[in-house]
Amino acid sequence: MSKPALPVVLRPFLPLVRAWIAQVLAVAEAQAQPLGPELERALGRHFSPQLLQRARRVVCAQLPQPPVPTLGIARLREFKRGDYAGLTLGERVFVRTDHADDPGVMAHELVHVLQWIRLGRRTFVERYAAELVAFGYGQAPLERMAYAHEARFRAGEVYDLETAVQRELDA
Repeated sequence: MSKPALPVVLRPFLPLVRAWIAQVLAVAEAQAQPLGPELERALGRHFSPQLLQRARRVVCAQLPQPPVPTLGIARLREFKRGDYAGLTLGERVFVRTDHADDPGVMAHELVHVLQWIRLGRRTFVERYAAELVAFGYGQAPLERMAYAHEARFRAGEVYDLETAVQRELDA
């Protein structure tokens, strides 16, 4: 499947989104905490100790809301209405309080951490936005990848999830 291009109408909003990401990360840094021993133990057979130490979670009642204008695009309206358990920005995982200790949610979000690392901030943001518009949230390839690995994790499959994600991104 070819990667969709970012619609021209969204390009002027990229600096706004990048500034929002930087601001959210700066404010949240004081609240960012290690995953903790229980999550690290649950995730340790799937992710490297280095990644588990690098990633930090920010537990919050409400997830930060990206300043994404819908511009009349139905798939962006759908995305903004979503009730999500987590949101990943770089190596920081924002997770709702009611999902803070859910290893499956964290496995899903760590896939996004790997995507951010492998693709880089600029490419990740542009690709994610393009996929949302082209496919919708549930069918966006980066989300499908995260949900597929979350499902395998929840099913108890033991494998090097980190390497699998890297291979998929490189394909």
